[in-house]
Amino acid sequence: MNNIKLIFASLLFIAPAVLTKAQTVVWSEPFNASTVIGSGGWNLTASMGINDPYANFFTINDNEGGVAPPGCGVAGNGDQTLHITNTLFPTIGAAYNSGGLCGSGFCVATHVRAESEIFSTIGSSNMLFEFDYISNGSAGADFGTVWYNDGSGWTQLGSALVSPTCSSGQGQWTAFSMNLPTSCDNNPTVQVGFGWENNDDGVGTDPSLAVNDVKIIIAATTSSFSVSQCDSYTVPSGDETYTSSGTYIDTITNSAGADSVMTITVTINNSNTGTDIQSACDTYTWIDGNSYTSSNSTATHTLTNVAGCDSVVTLNLTINTVSSAVTQTGALLTADEIGATYQWLNCPSMTSITGANGQSYTATANGDYAVIVTNNGCSDTSACYTVTGVGIIENDFGNRLLLYPNPTNGEFSIDLGETYDAVTIAMTDLNGKLIQSKSYYGLQLLNLDLDEPAGVYLLMIESGEKKAVIRLIKE
Repeated sequence: MNNIKLIFASLLFIAPAVLTKAQTVVWSEPFNASTVIGSGGWNLTASMGINDPYANFFTINDNEGGVAPPGCGVAGNGDQTLHITNTLFPTIGAAYNSGGLCGSGFCVATHVRAESEIFSTIGSSNMLFEFDYISNGSAGADFGTVWYNDGSGWTQLGSALVSPTCSSGQGQWTAFSMNLPTSCDNNPTVQVGFGWENNDDGVGTDPSLAVNDVKIIIAATTSSFSVSQCDSYTVPSGDETYTSSGTYIDTITNSAGADSVMTITVTINNSNTGTDIQSACDTYTWIDGNSYTSSNSTATHTLTNVAGCDSVVTLNLTINTVSSAVTQTGALLTADEIGATYQWLNCPSMTSITGANGQSYTATANGDYAVIVTNNGCSDTSACYTVTGVGIIENDFGNRLLLYPNPTNGEFSIDLGETYDAVTIAMTDLNGKLIQSKSYYGLQLLNLDLDEPAGVYLLMIESGEKKAVIRLIKE
């Protein structure tokens, strides 16, 4: 008796699998087009050997409806499939006649292949051959096979197809995926096909072979890598820019035209900014190599921080200056800088004068004087100023009258400022005792010698109605 299995429609709805990665479809056949056979479509009757008068045969309809894996076989769901059926009951889907009655003239040996149209893969490589199928039969005797033709002839791809069986006895739809040989890459004349072979021994198990949703694809590639970036990272596609560390997914089109799905571990390092607060006297050379002579709050310089990112430093510089100018009024010396600290000095030794720390200093002896002025952490030393009028008590000769040095060690000079016909010089001690008195004629500069003990003496200068009294110190 013939072994024929019937596939009944299932009431279960099997949700299609959700694709998580995009792929490029080079060629596809869903078997739902009305022109799928002939006119450049599928050839369902290509012989691979003996085909008896009652051989099983390929057909395309929804008597065996297509179901997304891992669903069980159904009938009449509107999704046409390519499947092997039999001549006795040709409308019952993927059920074949395994024979056993050949002695009575009802022979069913089958060796047939369904061959696709010729299609081109120019521009494509590394392709996958994918489809959904159910298949059973009898091991080594009744089975379905997969084929390809790269233009040089038909070659079987892989081994015989066998799918699981649902608990109801129906075939369980299974996904098939295998790489096409490289001979099919960039090839203008490629075909795929499905073979079915059965003997006539009467032994076999349905379903026969059913195929659906045939595709030649370039599968999406996956990769993962890590990057370390400053402040932000823009993914290769340019679609997203991230400012925080994390793991992100990005997709671009690879060289084969398929999606390249990248898992990117991103480490975001941060740039930083800072302010360098400085104060200096007169001039300051900063880290940028520039010398600044005035206050500045806008200069910036970029360094690299420990994370390898930019560190932008802004200069906040205060340039302090101090004036060392001095105003002289006779023996009174006054520093022009207000609110500073002061130290008056003897010139040329530049030794400090004890207690002389005010803004003004009145010289007690003729000589040269300077001052150190300090303000806002800056110091400057003035020029030396000459004081010559110390000790003058009375003077009718004018500002040009000079006596120097005073104090003296004995020898001293008097400059009258101009030549006088006659001048009298008298010297007394502080008690009024006359030490010496002498007249000079037609002179401006007088050189004298005081041969007396150290002390203070009064020197009186007279010429006509002019008179001057000067205190002279003998050391």
